[in-house]
Amino acid sequence: YVNLDYVHVHGEYCYGFYSAKIKHLEVSCTEFSSSFAKIDKVTLNEGVEKFINSHGLFSGDSVYIPSTLKTLTTQNSTAPSFQANQGVSFTVSEENPYFKAVDGVLYSKDMKHIFLCLIDTECFEFPEGVSVAQISYEYGAYMVTGVIGGGVRKVKFPGSIKLSYQIISDNNIVEEIIFGEGITFIPSRTCWNTPKLKKITFPTTLTYLDYDNFLGAKIDDDIVFSE
Repeated sequence: YVNLDYVHVHGEYCYGFYSAKIKHLEVSCTEFSSSFAKIDKVTLNEGVEKFINSHGLFSGDSVYIPSTLKTLTTQNSTAPSFQANQGVSFTVSEENPYFKAVDGVLYSKDMKHIFLCLIDTECFEFPEGVSVAQISYEYGAYMVTGVIGGGVRKVKFPGSIKLSYQIISDNNIVEEIIFGEGITFIPSRTCWNTPKLKKITFPTTLTYLDYDNFLGAKIDDDIVFSE
């Protein structure tokens, strides 16, 4: 890793900072892209439309989304560009037509889809009627991965949700997951690489659990089936 105290990028495009450690990154360019960067603080100025840090790690406690930002994901890495092992709260400009923040959680503007929940909370329950965000590209559509992270220790999925690939991914915080009544199918790798997971509650409506879920979880007796 290259260690950098302060970086300010501007212009139209900036691609770089592979595997860099940056204490404060200020972005003023239209499109910014990096991979595996570790960032302590980020400032996204007005005019930024795309911010990509695939497979990176963010260690700050808050992120402000300007009115111009459109994109936080790539086709090659559908996880949004803020992945964290501690609580992170989002705020969004009221003029942004794509994103909205409620209690620090990042949603689509119409509140139909969730992008990121990284808040420091004992329990996060997916709101009824909200599904995981889907990103459309020329060759198809992809569900956003790694939606739950940060400081969330317990997750409740409502029965109405459509579960998808790696909603919880590479997560070292979450300890308990509850799947609500009405869920019939849990796709492969819905919960992927969750070494701190201790307890899972399945609904009576569940008929099929696909492969490669709960990898790394240390679960002995705390698998519960609702009565």
